[in-house]
Amino acid sequence: MSSEQFIISNYDQMVIKKLFALFSLLLPIHECIQAQTNVLIEGYAPKMKDGTELQLQETNLYNSRKPLNTYTMVVRKGKFKGKFKSGNGDEFWISKGNDMKSMYLQPGKLKIEIPDTSLSKIIMSGNLSEEAYASYQKDLKSQPFYTSTYKFQEEMLSKNTPESKTSYDSAMVVYNKARTQFVLDHIKEKPDSYLNSNLLFFVKESMSRDDFAKHLNNLNADSKSNHAGKYLKFLVDSLDIGGTLPGFAKADTSGNLVQSKSFAGKYVLIDFWASWCIPCRQENPNLKAAYTKFHPKNFSIVSISIDEKKDSWLKAVKEDNLEWTQLIDATSDVYKKLALNKVPSNFLIGPKGEIIAKDLRGDDLWNALEKVLK
Repeated sequence: MSSEQFIISNYDQMVIKKLFALFSLLLPIHECIQAQTNVLIEGYAPKMKDGTELQLQETNLYNSRKPLNTYTMVVRKGKFKGKFKSGNGDEFWISKGNDMKSMYLQPGKLKIEIPDTSLSKIIMSGNLSEEAYASYQKDLKSQPFYTSTYKFQEEMLSKNTPESKTSYDSAMVVYNKARTQFVLDHIKEKPDSYLNSNLLFFVKESMSRDDFAKHLNNLNADSKSNHAGKYLKFLVDSLDIGGTLPGFAKADTSGNLVQSKSFAGKYVLIDFWASWCIPCRQENPNLKAAYTKFHPKNFSIVSISIDEKKDSWLKAVKEDNLEWTQLIDATSDVYKKLALNKVPSNFLIGPKGEIIAKDLRGDDLWNALEKVLK
């Protein structure tokens, strides 16, 4: 070996040592970055058999029947582990068969202890969002309005009388108002909590659109960017009265693609239905009468069926003699995009694309149309 070759070899070794040292310094940073996006689960289930599978599902707020992600953890020698991505304060469900438990997580560690063969006594610790939710639940259940409503509920379930049902319904009116204020106070006391968008979601139906939008806008940036925060913004911007319904395009009875923007400048009832939906079919005569009266006044209807079978849809359209635009959403992608969970459902849209009203049927539809189409 020449002297020059020996010197180069030493140099290479020196570079390798420096690179290795640099990599060692960067490794904790890499692990830190990983920790910022992943939840690391350390689980203990001493009474569960080897091979027992635990499912972890990430909640899809747009379609509760189809989780965003599903992960499987397998019990081995009384232990299990998992690693998956999570936003800040996102909801997950852990399940074993029909036994389920919800949790709210953020990146970091989570310790799960399951002392029995069921999830009824599950203990979760070490994750700030889940601990924050447990604390919220404990505070909520200690409130007088919660305990009194719970008693009315127990009485209704045990007696099952009209009087007990009336008492419970009255108690729920008080409960909803009190819980809304409790949630808003909780958010104010803990403004940095990732959980706040989820808590606000719980009380959305008890607030006006303007009040809700104001409180949503005041949430911390991390809470607004998690699944619940994004979903709530979508509801306010696109699905609430005053919002703008997202555009869509679906095929009509002749197979022609019809775009929602083609109805711009008109008052339009976007009506979701299905051939198998009895309330939908019962409402069709009312829609026909409204269409006949108000169509000359710049009003139209777009019915969107969620039938999976085209033949069933076409048969119902013919049987009910529906004269206006008929579209089919066989894959329910528009239905899911609009976060709908039932038919019939509808939106009354104004000429500028704004939502004027929702879920109008019977006399409510006529009253709304007479108001805007004077």
